[in-house]
Amino acid sequence: MLKSGAEIFVECLRRLGVQVIFGHPGGVVLGIYDQLYDADMTHVFCRHEQVAVHAADGYARASGKPGVVLVTSGPGATNTVTGLATAFMDSIPMVVFTGQVPTALVGNDAFPPGPVLVDLPKDVVQFTKIEPEYPVRVDLRGYRPTAECDLAAVKEGIDLIRESERPVIYTGGGINSADAHRELYEFATLLGVPVTTTLLGLGGFPETHPLSLGMLGMHGTYFANMAMNEADLIIAVGARFDDRITGKLDEFAPYAKILHLDISPANINKNVWADVAVVGDARVALRHFISLLKDVDLTEQKKPWAAWLETVERWKRENSERLRHHASISRGADSRGHPGRGDRGHRGRPASDVGGPVLPLHQAPDNDHLRRAGHHGLRFPRGDRRPDGPPGQPGRGD
Repeated sequence: MLKSGAEIFVECLRRLGVQVIFGHPGGVVLGIYDQLYDADMTHVFCRHEQVAVHAADGYARASGKPGVVLVTSGPGATNTVTGLATAFMDSIPMVVFTGQVPTALVGNDAFPPGPVLVDLPKDVVQFTKIEPEYPVRVDLRGYRPTAECDLAAVKEGIDLIRESERPVIYTGGGINSADAHRELYEFATLLGVPVTTTLLGLGGFPETHPLSLGMLGMHGTYFANMAMNEADLIIAVGARFDDRITGKLDEFAPYAKILHLDISPANINKNVWADVAVVGDARVALRHFISLLKDVDLTEQKKPWAAWLETVERWKRENSERLRHHASISRGADSRGHPGRGDRGHRGRPASDVGGPVLPLHQAPDNDHLRRAGHHGLRFPRGDRRPDGPPGQPGRGD
């Protein structure tokens, strides 16, 4: 049976298990919208292409499934640029389908699309009929991350951990992307060493837990940055050592060796040299570390680690006044310290914006009610989502 490109396109989405599409229609993709009308999937009609791509970004972060976007040609495509850049920077799975002029006009500057992923020429989706052949397997040249990691590298990492006296676990968005908050919690509590997170890593570890240092870097807590500066081992998990964390590279963590766990080889040694690198999925790698560490006697190592934790606690106490101020902000107090709605029996759930005005919310000590940071402060819970359980415990994650 002959089918149009639009019919084949929608059928491919169905076969791939796509359930939700975010989009804004335009002339070039109307044939696809005709097919979506009867398709067994939800189309979220957005008022602007930029809204669609950011909504798909949020959907991907919240669900763990790729966000799918459908927009038209020309400005429809270029309006997705910021969302695409956000997804690239934060390693968010997303596929953007953009309408395109007929194939005969491609390259003639008749509505060129911007930096997009998949073009759908009008003549292909509307005017061409073919007998479709759906591939069982698609093999495209490109980035293929490996989930499994090298056990020899894991063992080298354990050696670094055993040699350390002032270790810090530094986590990024990779913890949330890998859904590795349970493993991170077990790893941190097994060792009993402090944990600090990036903006994108918020939610990966309960921030009311005694081991939590909150966010680090340019907009992070005083004690998180002190710990990073004084540490003799930084265990980086799913983080890329960007400039908001390191500041001047030649002055960053002057005493520390680096144990770097990341799924992307491109992030290893990119900004900071790793003494030991473990390339693989964060959840898989942490499981290997946990399994091997359970067979290691850490009694002697935990003596200096205990002294290190006391030093970190002293830094927390020294900074307590600032924390109390931020706590009042997170509970909803106004600029004069008068209690807001959060002190009238309501557990606030602020939706954060971006930049300086909202950074105190990220830094506040009791901010498990906040959500993971994404584009312009979009947040979603991972390690802190347990509304019906005790604070400081990992979320269910299911």
